[in-house]
Order: sequence, then structure tokens, then C-alpha cells
Amino acid sequence: MPKDYDVEEAFRAIENELLNSMMKNLSHHRAEETKEGYNWTSWQAEQLKALNIYKQKNSKKFNKQFRDINDKINKSILLHRKVGATDQEKEILEAIKKGAKLTHKAESTIEGAFFRINDRKLDALLNEVNGSMRRAETAMLRMANDQYRKAIFNAQVYFNTGAGTYEKAVDMATKDYLGRGINCIQYKNGARVNIASYAAMALRTANTRAYLQGEGAKRQEWGISTVVVHKRGLPCPKCANWTGKILIDDVWSGGKASDGPYPLMSQAIAGGLYHPNCKDGHSTYFPGISDKPEKITKKEMKQAVIAEKQENRKKLIQRNVDKFDRLSNYSLDEENKKKYATRTNKWNNIKEFSNGINIEKVAESGKFNSKRVGNNNVDLIKMKKEFGKKFNQLTNDSATNNSLRKYAKAMLTHRNGTDGEDLYIISKKAGKKLFSKTNSNNILGVELNKEEIELIRQMPSKIGIHNHPTNILPTGSDFVVAGYRKYDFGLVITHDLKVFKYKVGNRPFPATYLDNKVDKYMGKNYNLPILEAQEKALQELSKEGLIEWKEILA
Repeated sequence: MPKDYDVEEAFRAIENELLNSMMKNLSHHRAEETKEGYNWTSWQAEQLKALNIYKQKNSKKFNKQFRDINDKINKSILLHRKVGATDQEKEILEAIKKGAKLTHKAESTIEGAFFRINDRKLDALLNEVNGSMRRAETAMLRMANDQYRKAIFNAQVYFNTGAGTYEKAVDMATKDYLGRGINCIQYKNGARVNIASYAAMALRTANTRAYLQGEGAKRQEWGISTVVVHKRGLPCPKCANWTGKILIDDVWSGGKASDGPYPLMSQAIAGGLYHPNCKDGHSTYFPGISDKPEKITKKEMKQAVIAEKQENRKKLIQRNVDKFDRLSNYSLDEENKKKYATRTNKWNNIKEFSNGINIEKVAESGKFNSKRVGNNNVDLIKMKKEFGKKFNQLTNDSATNNSLRKYAKAMLTHRNGTDGEDLYIISKKAGKKLFSKTNSNNILGVELNKEEIELIRQMPSKIGIHNHPTNILPTGSDFVVAGYRKYDFGLVITHDLKVFKYKVGNRPFPATYLDNKVDKYMGKNYNLPILEAQEKALQELSKEGLIEWKEILA
């Protein structure tokens, strides 16, 4: 599934701009202090004028931005629909090679009706999402205006009750609003959510539905409707009852109850599958071809409940990080800014701890570097010939490709015949070297201190590149590091002159999730060599949408 458009970041930027503009107005147009005290009446009149200008400017500026966001949302949904169909066709053709007896039905007399039905489904999805986003965007600007007006009149009230200074009075009047952010979306149960979080959820759900529509349309063309719900690590408890089960897809693939002795997809959805923000998925089940699906065990179900609680706690922690970050950034009183900055740091520390990652100890490579394929010698003559061509199409920027080629050769030359590893961080846009670590004494890994890691995290649009003297594929630690340090993608360069490109998906996972799968395939039940075990484990995580990876060929 393609990567989602980052609609949450787009709305966060607008939210921050609205908050910043309001607080600047409140800061610049201070109430006039006289012998009798502050002239609040005059100040309120001045602020109401500023509010009218604020409303007019925001309506003109952000309605244009909203149109741009909505256009990108539509393109994202259409892309997911297209990729869903393409991915499904590849899967079906692969199954046919393995013996699946399927016939393409696109040339039948129902072709026109078939495509019209699917077009109507897609149009309905687009209309639903566009309508909900337009309502949310209107509510966003309305709330910003209402909260500004409320702050204008409450500032005097707080000052009269002992706030002490003008800045403290304004901070008290805006504290709740800044703390919550623009939480203009209210659900039926009364719960309110921030518009950025809502937009991300709405788009993720719509993209999933569009992708499933694309898959389903392609299944209809080939006359197959049986699917199996993925077992992706630990499912959410809402979906667990359906994980690992074969279903007849009567929702997207045109299946009927008579297609087999399996429950209907519509029953599963009514029972909780594909709820809003759902991260589960399904793939085609080819009778006699597909492996028998794995069911969820009682132990895994208990772990899923615990994992959901941990995920909810992480969301709570992130909400508190965002809350105190807004308060520290936009409060007027210096004492308040320092107080909230301290709280932000506290919650950030809690966040790091809850992630279960010791950032100072995590390094590229990790567990499986004790396994080796071949030796650590580099064929430098061969490196000067075909090897360089592998970097020609890595990015759309030739300067970046040249830079990656240059530093890949440099690390292989430097570490030839040793088990040492080098790390380079390269700018994706211009190919500039942003950071390097080539003097590490650590064998089979590149460890950085906390300050170095934080420096890398703050760098924009970057690529991490390091070598594997053991000639193995990217490891669990490689993916964890790439996700935490916010690489656009990473490159592993092996001493036998292979190049592997890798990146993480939208959901984090511990290094052990991948490494334990490799262990399983190397164990007595499978007894696969390290590279085959790694490849099989990486393919599983790819299907779950957790990672992307591939070998780069010349």
C-alpha cells in the first residue's frame, strides 16, 4: 500500500499559524496602562477590530490552502485505488503461475455494469471524504474566531481576579484553548478530537477503503472472492476474532454466500473488522494454492489487549507533549513559558521511556551480524566496474546519487577486510554529507551518543548509509534506527558488493519483531540459511505494511 499523504502535518501547520497569529495580536496590542489601571474597554475595542481582520485574512488564505489539501487527499485516495488494483493483479497472475484456475471476465457482457458499479463506489467514497473535510475545515476557522473573541473578554476577568500582569491575564484567558488546540471535531459520544488527528484518521480510513476497492474490483474481473485476514504481529482486539479467517468478500469483490463455506466480509465488518483507523488488511485466498492461515492464539489475544493499552498510553503521552509544547511556544509570560517548557521536556522523557528503546544503545546492524555470509574482503577491482551503476537511479537527483556512490565506495575501501562499520548521513536534496562516523571502534555496528542521534533527527530530508561486513540483509535494528532518526530511506552496502534500500512504514515496531521471525526460519522447523530466513521475514513485514525494502541492481 502506498504511503499516506501527511494530512496531519498540513493541518498542524495551519493550527500553529492560527494560534501564532492570535497570540501575536494579543502581544502587540497591549492594554494601555493608566494610573487607574488598564483601559480594558479601549483595548477590547482595538482587539475586536484586529479579530475582524484576523477572520478576513484567514478566510482568504486558508480556504485556498484547504482546497490544496483536499486536492491532495483526492489524489491520495485515487492512487490507493489504482495501486490496490495493480497489486492484486500481480498477486492473481502469480497464483495462476502456481496453478490457480481463474478466467478473466472483463470481456463479458456485464463489463459496462461492472465498471459503473465500481466507479459509483469510488465516487461515493470521494464525496463522503470531501464533505466531511469541508465541514471540519469550516469548523476549524469558526473555532479559531470564537476562541479569540472569548480570550478578548476573559483577559479582563482574569486580571481583575488577581492575575498580576497583562501577560499573565492573557495566558490565563488562552490556557485552555492552547492546551487543547483546535479540537473542533465532536463525536456522537461527546468526545472532542483535534482536527489534525481527525484528518489523519479520516484519510487513513479512506485510503484503506480505496485500496480494498481496487483489490476487490480486480478480484471481480477474475471471478474470485475468497480472502484471508492477515495475521500482522498482534491485531487490535476489535479485529482479533476475524484475524486468520477465510472470508467471502461480498463488500468489495462481489462475492456471494454460495461462493464457499465461509463467513461473509459484511458480517466481519459488522463485527468490528475495518473500524475507523483500522490497520488490519486481507489478501486473496486461492484454494489449493495459498498457505493455511494462522489463527490467533489465546496468548496472542492477551498480548493484543496489553498492546492496545500501551498504544493508548503512547497517544496520551503524545497529546501531553503537544499540549505543553503549544503552551510553552505561545504563552506571553516568560515564567509561564519556562514552566511549560519544563513540562514538555518531562513528557518527552516519558515518551522516550515508553517507546522501550534505549536510544544511546541502538545502532545500525545489531543482532544478526554474528551470522556471516562469505568473508569481509571487498573485491576492489570489481567495485570499480559494475558496482557504481547501482546508484544511477536511486533518487531523482544525480548529485545525490553520485554522493551515495562516492561514500559507499569510501566505506568499502576503508573497512575492507575488517568487521568495522562506517555511517554517512547524506542530504536527499543535494547530496551533501551532513554527518559521518568512520572512526568507531565498535565491531559490527555503528553506535552514536545521544547528542549525535538528536543532531541527526533534526536534519531535514536525509539518507543513512552504512556497510555490513557480514554481507547480510537489513536487520531489525537497521529499521528501528531508520524510523527513529527519520531517514527518508536507508542503504546497506555489503562487502560482497550488494546494495539494499530500506525504509519503515507508518507504524513502529521493535527490532525483535523482525529478528524473532528470522530466528524462526533459521530454527529446526525450517532450517533455512540466514539470507533466505531474512528474506522470508522481510517479505512478511512488507506484506503487513511495516517496511519497504529491495535489492538495488545495476
